[in-house]
Amino acid sequence: MKTVIVIRLGRLGDVALTGPTIKNLRFLYPDARLILVTRQTYQPMAALLPGLDDSVPFPDDGGYLDLLRLSRQLDDLNPELVVDLHKNFRSFHLGALSKAPYRVVYHKRRKERQDAVNEKKFIDPVPHTVDLYNHVLTELKG
Repeated sequence: MKTVIVIRLGRLGDVALTGPTIKNLRFLYPDARLILVTRQTYQPMAALLPGLDDSVPFPDDGGYLDLLRLSRQLDDLNPELVVDLHKNFRSFHLGALSKAPYRVVYHKRRKERQDAVNEKKFIDPVPHTVDLYNHVLTELKG
């Protein structure tokens, strides 16, 4: 892999939790260029993540046209892999619009979270978000 795009648009803590996954991607693809797509507000945090080469901002108040512009910008980087750690409308479209031959997507476990919040039903043990992010890499080879 020459270029890997990691998408995590969410909150500051979620961006921080991508660190171990980015580090594992660095171990898997030591010569690849690793780029994180995140909200513009969180770019200073992205700059602190070990193993990350660059970040690309999505405007904090960005709309669909910004999404299309960003998609073209990412394709200009010629990514071979897109790792979607957000799995929402925007990240789905960025991955789907990408010409990258490989794409892996984080499994959000919405039903389990809904059950925990609404019905106080918890699975045992509760997996950590970092473990769930890293589980995405098992779809590759890691």
